[in-house]
Amino acid sequence: MLNNLLKLPRSYKKLIVFFVDIFFIELVLWASFSIRLGEWYVPYNNFIVLMFLSSPVIGAVFFNYYGLYRSVTRYVGFDSLWSIFQAVSIYSLAWGVLFLAGQGWPRSVVLINWILSIFTIVALRLFAKWL
Repeated sequence: MLNNLLKLPRSYKKLIVFFVDIFFIELVLWASFSIRLGEWYVPYNNFIVLMFLSSPVIGAVFFNYYGLYRSVTRYVGFDSLWSIFQAVSIYSLAWGVLFLAGQGWPRSVVLINWILSIFTIVALRLFAKWL
């Protein structure tokens, strides 16, 4: 199976990385709310569902802008880590300002989301490099 993945065209590999990032952005956001609230979090109204559905879009825009999808990961150096740090920081800040400002939600969710997102995106890139 690994050989089949390696034989795919570069555009397909980038698309796979994109969708894996989208999935994990959503998973990290859900985990951030669950960690902060101390229980399994289930979105319960339209605003929260909108917030959960738009977070991967916001993330993808900033990740693309900072070049996380320009190449398939084979070398993760300081420049790559710095780009990931910048992209995730701007994504978390933008998401927090758009959805959590003035809504009565715990602001610590933004910090938890930021930390988990950095670790997750870096781990995904290192895992892809390891393969």
